[in-house]
Parts: sequence; C-alpha cells; structure tokens
Amino acid sequence: MALAATERTTPFLWGAAVLAFATAATVLAFTAPASAATGTGTSSATASTTINIDNKAVPRPGLKLQAAASGTFNIYNYNAFGKCIGIAHGTAGDFYCTTNPDQTWHWGAANSTGWKELVNGNGQCLAVAGGSTSAGASIIGYSCIKTADQYWALGSGFTQLFNYKGTFDTNGTGWVVGVAGGSTSNGQRLVLWWEDGTANQRWY
Repeated sequence: MALAATERTTPFLWGAAVLAFATAATVLAFTAPASAATGTGTSSATASTTINIDNKAVPRPGLKLQAAASGTFNIYNYNAFGKCIGIAHGTAGDFYCTTNPDQTWHWGAANSTGWKELVNGNGQCLAVAGGSTSAGASIIGYSCIKTADQYWALGSGFTQLFNYKGTFDTNGTGWVVGVAGGSTSNGQRLVLWWEDGTANQRWY
C-alpha cells in the first residue's frame, strides 16, 4: 500500500525490507527491495486490480484486507483456493469459505504505531495463543483485550499478515500467519511462523 504524502512514517530496517510505521489511519507496509521488483511473487506498479503470483491472478493487495474500517471481508488463503481464515472452538483454521460470522473480518482499533486488530463477526480478535512468539504457536480467536499479540499489519506483494508482538519481541524477525505444515486440508490450524515467502503464508 502506498502511503499518502500527508501520512507520517518512521522507517525501520528489517533484513532486505523496509518496515514503514503508519499512522493509526493506515496499516503497516513492507516494501520489497528494488532488486526484487521483477521476481516471482512481486507486483508491478500498475493500476491493475490483480497481481500475478506464480502464474495465478489474485486480487491486488489492499482490495480486501486493506478495506475501510467499516468494511468487512473474508481472508482467503493463496495456497488453498476457496479456503478462508475462520475460528472453530477458539482455534483459527483454514476452512472452506462461508459468510458465517467467524469468517467475516474487519480492521479494529489501532495501537500507537498503526498496527490494527483483526476482529470477526463474533467479536473475536485474531491473536496468538498465550501471547507466544514461538514458531508453531497456534493462532486463535480471543476476546479483544489489546495485548500486543492481537495487532496485525500487511506485508506488500505477498500480502502476509505480520504479528506485532512476534515481529518486535524477536529482534525484528518477521513473524506471520501460516497454515501448519503448508497443508491445504479443510480446517487445518493456523500457526505463527517466520516469514519465508511460501504460498501458505499469503492472504488476500
């Protein structure tokens, strides 16, 4: 997402990417280095409504996940076509997409750096079990209590969902939502994992 000129950002170098903090009115964006501009999984700077990832056209980042605060959306997994983030018995999984409230999300309140809650139609915030920053920790739906593990932001290009606590409590390592084992099975649980660019970590 391109930040408007009037928006305040404070850059923080993270690996080969630039971590741009946005104001509370926006979400954070990870900008890929120029050398990767033509690589697999990156998008061109066109006005197209889709981008090409591994020869598949998917919605351009921002059309769904970066909807207005009042907008609602499903969160689709790139690797498992037709599956979305949902909550069953408190645990987040990759389920066949429905219009049920556990799968209907909107951006909630922002913390002081602009990272936001993701809240479903049942009033549950996307969170990490126990506030863990360990690889493989379960992603859950939980009461919105404004803990650091309940704030999220999008990465550009691959549309990863970065976790605020995981990213900053682990020396700047990018921790994102992925599907356990990269599985495409219905209901497979979601986990916290370091950002590795694999398809199961991509959402739109």
